[in-house]
Formats: sequence, structure tokens, C-alpha cells
Amino acid sequence: MPLVPVYTQTVESVLLGIGEGITQLMIIQEQAAKANAAMPDLTGPAASVSAAILNLAKEARSLSEETDDEQVRVDLKKASTIVDQAVNDLNSAAAKLKAAPTDKTASLQLVEGGRGTVNGTAALLDAFDQSDVRNILKQAQVVLSQLETMRPCKTEAALVDGVRTISTQLLDLAQLTEERQQSLTLAKLKQELVDANDVLRNQSPSILLALKLYIMNQSSPDTATNRDNSFNRLRDSVNEITRLVQLKYYGVDDKANPTMGTAFESLQMQVARIAANPNLAAAALAPHGDFARQLDVIVQQAQQQANAHASSPMRADILGHMQRVQAIRDEAAQLAERIKANPSDEVAQARFAELMDELPRELRLLEKALADDAIHAQMAVFANVAEPLSAIVQAAQSGNAADVNAAGVELQSQTATLVKASRTVASNAPDSEVSKEINTLSKQLEDLVPQIVVAARLVAANPDDQAARANLDLLMKSWDSKVARLNELSEQVAQPHAFLEVAERTIAAEVAKAKAAVTAQDKPSFDKAVKNIKATAARAGRLAAAEEKNTDDADFRKKMAERRARIEASINGLEPTMNKAFTSRNAADIDAAVQPVTSSVSELKKEIAQSQGIEASGSGSGAGAAGAGSSQAGSASSTAIANEVRKSEEKQVAEIAAAAGVSPQAVASHPISIAAGNLKLVASRWDAKNNALVQAADKISEKMRTMAAFSMQPNNKKDMIDMAKSMASEVAEIVKLAKAAAEQCSDRRLKANLLQLCDKIPTISTQLRIIASVKAANPSDSDAETQLIAGSKNLMDVVTEIVKGTEAASLKSFSSVASTANVALQWKRKALGH
Repeated sequence: MPLVPVYTQTVESVLLGIGEGITQLMIIQEQAAKANAAMPDLTGPAASVSAAILNLAKEARSLSEETDDEQVRVDLKKASTIVDQAVNDLNSAAAKLKAAPTDKTASLQLVEGGRGTVNGTAALLDAFDQSDVRNILKQAQVVLSQLETMRPCKTEAALVDGVRTISTQLLDLAQLTEERQQSLTLAKLKQELVDANDVLRNQSPSILLALKLYIMNQSSPDTATNRDNSFNRLRDSVNEITRLVQLKYYGVDDKANPTMGTAFESLQMQVARIAANPNLAAAALAPHGDFARQLDVIVQQAQQQANAHASSPMRADILGHMQRVQAIRDEAAQLAERIKANPSDEVAQARFAELMDELPRELRLLEKALADDAIHAQMAVFANVAEPLSAIVQAAQSGNAADVNAAGVELQSQTATLVKASRTVASNAPDSEVSKEINTLSKQLEDLVPQIVVAARLVAANPDDQAARANLDLLMKSWDSKVARLNELSEQVAQPHAFLEVAERTIAAEVAKAKAAVTAQDKPSFDKAVKNIKATAARAGRLAAAEEKNTDDADFRKKMAERRARIEASINGLEPTMNKAFTSRNAADIDAAVQPVTSSVSELKKEIAQSQGIEASGSGSGAGAAGAGSSQAGSASSTAIANEVRKSEEKQVAEIAAAAGVSPQAVASHPISIAAGNLKLVASRWDAKNNALVQAADKISEKMRTMAAFSMQPNNKKDMIDMAKSMASEVAEIVKLAKAAAEQCSDRRLKANLLQLCDKIPTISTQLRIIASVKAANPSDSDAETQLIAGSKNLMDVVTEIVKGTEAASLKSFSSVASTANVALQWKRKALGH
């Protein structure tokens, strides 16, 4: 997920307003320069812009005199100085041009003044904004200082005073944080701050209990450790708030936080481009080529995962698809060299095209096998993770510290296994933000284990102490909530249909183990297999409950409730019938006993498949399950689509380059143009006819390429800025269509994800328009060029995700007829010849 700048509503509106005022001055200056004409009188427009900026600078000086924060004072004064100089240059240049309209030196001074004004205003607004942030940071430091003051607290009187003080300080910090989140524009960051604030507000009871236990038994190492654990949790909560309020960019940098999902997506993009140009393939598929190296990384990680899960039912799938990918790569590399040496080799070209059609399928199947295997590994752990936790509670209540420690060792082991499995799931997640959250929760669970053990020992030492019990209960609730969230995220990674496929295969594997145990009359192994079947079916039941809660479709909600009830009933009846089968030593009795479970899970999978538009006989595929539903027989091959896109792009690039007066090669290789090409490649999967969103995405791609061409020319300010504005209009149309599709979507999670993507667009568009103004004011500004490229790529990335998210949302509409009528979106895979 791309990084998005963090703006407050005030900063965004002021910066855009002043940026557009300066833009108009730059356009007038450029038009006069192009026509070699006298400059019109700019003193009035320059004075209007200057008045607004100087008023802002006046407020900055006032704040710098009032604040006791030296850093804020320095930043405000520095920004005010930049603004003063820039405004002077702007007004001076306008006056000189009025007196001498052809004065080239004054014209350049006007450009420099415009650039300085935009940059100075941005610095001024940032200094204002940082003043608010630093107030939060100072209050956070007050809380942390009070926390350390309370650490040696040894009397009830000191306890009461300390808790009263820190409670007030926490309320003040929570209030400042709430004000901050209300001022921001990004909904997802606002929600993270709300969640962090909720955690913060709940810390006082934990501190009170921990200190009370310590004061009652100061000689116990466990009470001191428990106190420190409680203090550390509060410190972590405060630090999380300070981290969030200091963010200047929000999101997860996919390059800095790569996952197998993002790696597979990158490979799929590259396959499409290589398929359309065998000349590129020879270099890309060579032993040290970029594409070959990325494939090798995927293959290596797949081999490692297969080795780590030797007993997994998915291991054979992983190894089979991995070996086929290697074979395709090797044969394609040889063919690419043949074609490079002899471009008229039709046999080699035909075989190369076949392999390039097969490779994306094999990559998708390998990605699915890896994701399924990760879910299977985690599923097995979830079946057992609650047992040592329950054992700890029982041992604590019985007053047996030795049993608590023994259960703690087992909990540590199970948690380590769960965390390892969860991190494998995270590495296969197509969404970097989901991957990051899974890894964060995994670390938090690891940290909770020793805290739970200490709290349980305190209960064992004081079984009747209500404070000790309450302290353990708080930690247990935290554990339960984190495991539940981890479970939910794991299901999101797999997608419901794919998750249920894994559940079916896991149950089948456990049934085979149960049969082997019957033959050997191994009751412990048999009981373990039965327990795992029940646990896996229970997760399927929880998924049905989650889907029931997630949907706004009354009919689908009713079906999920019925399927959940059937699964629960089958679980309740499983153990007695399985035990009878064990006694009878008849494998057929095992099948009969487990049949209600397998059929109820299968029926749930069928309902989910229908709701996702997946053919009942087909298989979902992790991140691509939604998209799989819209594919049709007779749709174009990836090579045919890639060739069509390449021809269209070559024509488009040539026309854009000719209009802008630059070379086609320069346009095609520009980073902005490459990002635009990726959007076009994604949009090209669907027929644009009767799909206004795909049409708009195609227009945005073309306009982005045009803007890239204009950015390379020193005298195209108006063209570049007009293109940025025109592109913003097209993006607004995409957001409108996507939001309409979201409103028709019955899946709350898909709807929320799509709306969150739409929420990013206004901020990125505003940023792009501001940067375009700065770039226009000074075409040689390398910083502005870097920012323009980053902003453009961010926009393309988000629009690409919106296109994919809108298709997924459309598949879960209340009524496909109503949805098509309302938003004019028909998702039809492109057929050959379109």
C-alpha cells in the first residue's frame, strides 16, 4: 500500500489555495514568455496572494512570541523569514514587470518568488502543525515521568495520590490526541488514533491493580515484575500515540516491507511485459536478469516453506508448482535467446507465447499453495493454543505455583509455534498493511506470555486476593482479543472460500490419521485427531459467524446462520460416534461419523463460493479469489492482452512525445510513465465497454504519461498544471463510481476497504497539484521532480487498487442488476480482438 502524506484539514485547504494562486501567476508568466510578449500587470494578483501569506506569517510570529517551546519558535521564525523574502521577490518582480514588461531578469525573479512562496508557506504550515504535535509529545512525556515517579510507590496513600495524578494526565493526553485525530483527513489514520486512545484510557485500572499488589507484598519478586509489566504496557501505549501523531506519511512501504504477495504481484506484471516483448525476455530471463533473480527468490522461499512443513497436505502442491515454474523459466530463457538470434523463428515464438500464458497460472497456483499451507500450519496451532492457557488458570486457582510454571513453559512453546505460523501467513499476505498487523500482534503475544505467567503465580500465591484475580483477568482478556484478531486477519489473507478449502483438506488429513490410529488401536493419537477435526470445524463455524456479521444481505446472513448452526451441531455429535468407530475398528464407521462435519463445511464453502462468484468446481486463490469469479471462458490469454496493450502504448507514447516535443524513448522510460503503464495493464484485463471506471482508468493512464512528457520540458507550465487538474477530475470520477459500487456492496469488509482507498485519493490529488505548481515554478528543481514522481506513482497505485477493489465489491452487490444500472459497471474479462 502506497505511502500517503498526512495533512490536517487546515493545512490541506490553505496550501492548495495558495498553491493555485501562485500557479496562475506562473501560467501568465509562461504564456507571455512563449509569445515573446510584454508581461501584463501582475501587481494586483501578486498582492492578493501576498496578503493571504503575510497574514499567515503574522500569526506565526504571534505564536513564536507566545510559545515556550524553543524548537517551535525556531521553526516558525525560519519559515517566516523564507516567506518574507519570497513575498518581497514576488511583489518586487511584479512591480518591475509593470514598469518594464519585457524585463527577463524580473521574469525569472517572479518564478523564484513563486517557488519560494509555495515552499515557505508549506514550511510555515508545517511549523504550525508541529506546534500541536509537540504539545501532545510534551503531555506524553509528563505521563511517562509520572509513571517513573510512581514506580517506587510503597504506601497506599502514595498509591492513591499517584493514580489520581496519572489518571488526570492520561485524560489530558487522550483529549489532545482526540483533537489531533479529528483534524486529520485520512480516515484510517484517524481510526488508528481512536484505537490507540481507547487502549490508553483503559490503562489506569491495570496500573492501580499492579501497584496495589506490589504494596501488599513488596518482598515478592513477582509483584515487582508484575508492576513493571503494567508500567511497560502503559509506556508502550503512550509511545504508540506519539508514533502516530508524528507521522508525516501514512501507509506501508511495500519496498521496505515486501511480502510474498507483493512479490508475486510484481512478477505477474513483469510476465505480461515480457510476454509482449521477447527481446526484453532474453535479458530478464538470463541467469543474472532481474526477473530470473526474483523468480529464484520465490522458488527459494517456497522450498524453505515446504521443508518446514514436511507433513503438510499442501507440500506436494508447493513442490509441484515450484518445479514447474523453474522448468518454464529455463525453457523460456532458451527460447528468448533463439528469438533474439532469429526474430523470424515462428516455432520458438509460438512456444514462448504458450509458456508465457502458462507461467502466470503456475505462479498463481504456487502463491495459493503457499498461502494455503501457511493457513494449514496456523490452523493446527490454533487447535491447541488454548489448552496451556486454561491449564495456567486452573493451576493458579488451585494455588500450585509449580503447575503454573509448567503450564507457562507449554504456553511459551505453543505461542512460539503460533507466532512462527502467523509470520508465515503474514509473509504470504497480498496486503502489506495486513502483514504488518499480523507481525505486530505476533510480537505482542510473545510479550504477553511471561506477563501472564507472573500474574498467574500471584494468584496461586494469593488465591483469595481479588486484585490478583482481576490483574490476571485483564491479561487473559488482552490475550483472547489478540488471538481473535490474529484469527480474523488470517482468514482475510486466505479469503473465506480458500480458507474453507484448507479446512476441508486439514479435516481429511486428520481423518486419515484417525483411521491409522484405529488400525493401531492408538487411543491418544485417535483422540488428538478427533480434537483437531473439531477445532478445524469450529474455525469454519467461526468463519460462518464472521460472514454472518459482515454482510448486509439479509438472505446471505440467514444462510450463514443456518450453516453455522449445522457445523456446531455436527461438532457436538462427533466425539461419541467417533469413539464408537474406534471400538468397532471399522474405517467405514469413521467416514460415517465424520460425514456430518465434512458435509456441513462443504455446504458452507459452496455458499461462500456462490457469494464470491466462484465456480463451485473451481478453487479460490487467496488474494485473487474475488477476481477469479469474473473470469470467463474464451477470455483473452495474458500474452494476447499484453501484446494488445503494448501496441496501444507504443502508439500512445509516440503521439504524446510528438505533442510535447520529446523522444518516445524518454516518455516510455520515465518513472511516471511506467507507473501509468502498470495501471493500464491492470485495467486492460476487463472490457471497457459498459464500464465507466475502466474507461476512466485508461484516461488517467494516458494523462499521467502526458504529464510525464510535459514535466521534461521547461516551458510547459500551463500544459502540465492543466493536465494535473484534468487528471484530478478523472480521478474524482473513479472515486465517485467506486463509492457508488461500495454502497451497493453487501460485504462490509470489502466496502470498508474500498472506501478507505477512496479516502486516500483527495489527499494524494491535492499533494500532486501542489507539487505540479512547485515544479512548474522551477522546472530544474530536482526535489520537486522527485516529489512529482513519488506523488504520481502513489496516485497510480491507489487507483489500481481501487479498480481491483471495485470489481470485488461489485461481485458482492445486493443486486447485480441494480448495481449495473446504478453505476454502469459491467466486469467482463476482455476477449480476443477487443
